[in-house]
Amino acid sequence: MGYQSTQNLNVIVEKHASLVKKVACHLIARLPPSVQLDDLIQSGMIGLIEASKNFDATKG
Repeated sequence: MGYQSTQNLNVIVEKHASLVKKVACHLIARLPPSVQLDDLIQSGMIGLIEASKNFDATKG
């Protein structure tokens, strides 16, 4: 099911982007120096988009 409309997807991503950045900043200290913060944030944003697409409010 998920948030199929692009507008809804954008709203969800914008709403939670700061959380992705916060978690990435928290995790970066625990990862090897070869991992860059921008890459970690990008991966988190991709995960957020995928989760938004797959989210189904009817399943609780």
